[in-house]
Amino acid sequence: AGIGGKGFDLRANNIVIYETPSCGGLAATLAYAPEDGAEDADLISGNVCYKTNDLKLMAAYERHGKALTGTAASTYYTVSDDLDPVTGDLLVTPHSTAATATDKSESGVRFSASYKVQMITLVGLYEMLYDVGGVDGADRDTYGGGLVVDLCANYTLRGEYLRTGGTDNADDADAAMYAAGLDRKLSD
Repeated sequence: AGIGGKGFDLRANNIVIYETPSCGGLAATLAYAPEDGAEDADLISGNVCYKTNDLKLMAAYERHGKALTGTAASTYYTVSDDLDPVTGDLLVTPHSTAATATDKSESGVRFSASYKVQMITLVGLYEMLYDVGGVDGADRDTYGGGLVVDLCANYTLRGEYLRTGGTDNADDADAAMYAAGLDRKLSD
């Protein structure tokens, strides 16, 4: 229901979700995914959101009973000096890593806000992950912001900056991301 980071953006199987009705702009979502064959590997997630026409504030929490240390979609590529016989390009080989679970839990908290002023929306995010990958003390903070500009009825310009610190037990693992894009609305 709303946390990002390693293992946190996965879509859980067999999840049960309850969404409250909005009352004065305030709504909540609660989610639970059972162990699904792995003891103590359940998932609990929830968020609270306050929304008006121009302002949106959200707080979210998620806990994995056993932390996931990889996903089936975790893929890296190697490029060799050999040529692909079909294309004549250098041979690129994909390698996938299967999901595994640790014996420890991991959890995270995220706060986000957005505010729209005429054609500009400002967005901010702060996230704290605890025991990432089930490793004690592997905590990580991420923060950032974004800007969305409605250029006209069909075009939106977007920019984003995110900064994450390395986990407490990893050296030189800080990272920054800059992203920009132009959206073209094709239909309603």
